[in-house]
Amino acid sequence: TSTGASLSGQVLNTGSFSKESKFEVGVFNAAMPIDVNSFYGLSPIKNIEQAENSGPFNFPALPPNAAYQVFLAISNFETFPEYVSIRDIVDNLSVPAAGVNLTYSSAGGTIQGKVLDSAAKPVLGAQIFVLRQSDNRFMGYAASNENGDYKLYNFQPGAYNVIATHPKYPDSLPVQIAVAD
Repeated sequence: TSTGASLSGQVLNTGSFSKESKFEVGVFNAAMPIDVNSFYGLSPIKNIEQAENSGPFNFPALPPNAAYQVFLAISNFETFPEYVSIRDIVDNLSVPAAGVNLTYSSAGGTIQGKVLDSAAKPVLGAQIFVLRQSDNRFMGYAASNENGDYKLYNFQPGAYNVIATHPKYPDSLPVQIAVAD
């Protein structure tokens, strides 16, 4: 028997937009920052892999008396390079909550690049983080391939910081970019 409150809703793909990855819906405590420093230690309170389909989601038995943030992401961890792009966010939800709609659109720009070391050689396995400049919100993650290449899809127009990290290279500097209409 599960106890607690539920959060439910729909993943909407009203334009039947295609994608080459899976939908995921994750629920996090709203007080928990999601950034470069916390990314690997994070695990959602609950996570649902929606596979290839839009449709309903339900998170039963969430602890009551807390605020939650709900993310809709597209992710691909089955091929390299892997990536996660955040498509929709609903902040500060109290539970129980029903009728929460998360919308997917394939509209938007692509963020891609190449990670090179100081000798201009490709860096395999660099961790690329994309943060929205206006509020430093985590918006995406990718890993570089053997050529140092990475690619993330479907970013809304706006300004972003892109940060590449790798254990072998302790210094990382954010690169500011803009995604145009």
